[in-house]
Amino acid sequence: MKPISPKTPNMAPVLLWNAGALALALATAPVAAQEAPLFRERPPALRGVAPAPAMEAGPMGLTGAAPGVPRSARPPTALYSAGAVEPAPQAAINHGRPRKAQQRPLLNPPPNPGVKAGRPALPPLEPYKSSYAARRQAREMRGELRGELRGSAFDPRIPVPAPPPGVAMEPTIPVKPRRIPEADPYAPLGVRLGGLRLVPYMLMEGGYDTNPNRVNRPARGSKLLHGEVGTSIESNWANHSVKGDLRFGYYDALDVKGADRPEGRGKIDARIDVTRDTQVDVGGAFSVDTLRPGSPEIQPGANRTSTNRPVAWSVGGYLGATHRFNRLELSLRGTLDRSQTGDAQFSDGTTQRLSLNNHTTIGVKPRISYELTPGVKPFVEATIDRRIHDSEYDVNNFRRNSRGLALRAGTSVEIARTLTGEISGGYAERAYEDPRLVNLRGPVIDAQLVWNASPLTTVKLRAGTSLNETTIPNASGALVRRVSGEISHALLRNVTITGTLGYQVSSYQGRNLSPASNFGSVGINERLLSVGVRADYNLTRTVVVRGSWQHERLKTTVPGADFTTNVFLLGLRLQR
Repeated sequence: MKPISPKTPNMAPVLLWNAGALALALATAPVAAQEAPLFRERPPALRGVAPAPAMEAGPMGLTGAAPGVPRSARPPTALYSAGAVEPAPQAAINHGRPRKAQQRPLLNPPPNPGVKAGRPALPPLEPYKSSYAARRQAREMRGELRGELRGSAFDPRIPVPAPPPGVAMEPTIPVKPRRIPEADPYAPLGVRLGGLRLVPYMLMEGGYDTNPNRVNRPARGSKLLHGEVGTSIESNWANHSVKGDLRFGYYDALDVKGADRPEGRGKIDARIDVTRDTQVDVGGAFSVDTLRPGSPEIQPGANRTSTNRPVAWSVGGYLGATHRFNRLELSLRGTLDRSQTGDAQFSDGTTQRLSLNNHTTIGVKPRISYELTPGVKPFVEATIDRRIHDSEYDVNNFRRNSRGLALRAGTSVEIARTLTGEISGGYAERAYEDPRLVNLRGPVIDAQLVWNASPLTTVKLRAGTSLNETTIPNASGALVRRVSGEISHALLRNVTITGTLGYQVSSYQGRNLSPASNFGSVGINERLLSVGVRADYNLTRTVVVRGSWQHERLKTTVPGADFTTNVFLLGLRLQR
């Protein structure tokens, strides 16, 4: 043990004094808490520790209070914490970590301002274009998903109701619906141009023609090439409508000179709905054909023959309006047609000017119809026109300008979408300015009927009557009646067989000319019979293999003008 140095003060009295002061402080702590209200709550500057009485320096060291000093004269307890408030005079400073000021919640907070003015709301979330949800939405918009499912009673688009909480249910596995088969899986899809649907095609064929020039005694047959392009037009609008068919082709006889010929036909009809009961009708048509060397229109003479096939073409249009008064319908159209024919050339170098017979026809067509039932609408139609030729006299010095009048009565039918079309009959007459030409007259029959006998078989019937111009001396014109039928049957989904049958009678009327019904007269009468078979084999929607056979036989009162021909063709049809 280290001895106490004489210079070291005796610490025993000091320790005893401090122990006594500590005991006195503990004894008087409850009384000080009652007298000092500041200590009823925990001081904010101290964290979980009760404050101790301040120590002061006495004569004997650090004590709680000097003997004999009253309680009120003691220095205040340290309530100051660094960074809180200004320290009180003679207050002990707590140099601990400063307390962070906490923000108390407001009693009445202001309302949420929401989206700032001027900023648009965010768009809804959309799936990626390559995701399953986006592809499904696209299929639904195209109508590929239908509510009617075959072979499955589950529709994934209809939510399944949840079972009650106390019922156990096995999860239902959705079954992918089977795709509904198409009515015609090999039909062309067409090309969309806005609200129009076009179905273009191109046909290339090669074969053999036994009589390319359609003469009485052909010297030889010829290999034949045939090319054709065309399209069908149909609108898909809510109010208006456009529908038509256009085609143009060319026949090239490789072994017979002068037997090449163009051929084409087209028609377009449009409807513009002005109001619910009023519409504007507009349309047009064209045709291109040739005259055969043995035609009655070509007059070569005794020692010469025709060396070309004159081209005859016509184009026309109409414009009108239709108004409905409940079931009564009134229509009025104005028509304009133009017809031209090329000149005929002969072996001796001479020319027959058939172009002198070019003419323009202007007319009107009033029509009244009444809807008896939704599928039967009888009508009465009249045609009034005037035909004006470019030349006052034709090649034989006859004045061919004329006025025409035709009256027809018929009905349009639509029976359960099985039988649709129109059929009519009437009488027509044409009066000429030249007194040497008698009036051209006769009954007229027109029909266009389509009968869908079954989903695989379709029957079409067409009939028409026209009053044609001629250049034959003393002949006013030709009354031409034609009728044709077509039966199409699908042997397989991609194999179709079509049979055609046509018959045409041309009767030239004039002085010293008798009608076609009198076979023993000196009149000019022609009867043409045509029979054909066509087979189409669809490889895909776009490629079709076609083969056909066509037979034609003409009987006429013109000496040496009868002919018979057979045409065999095989080719490829490309369609879109």
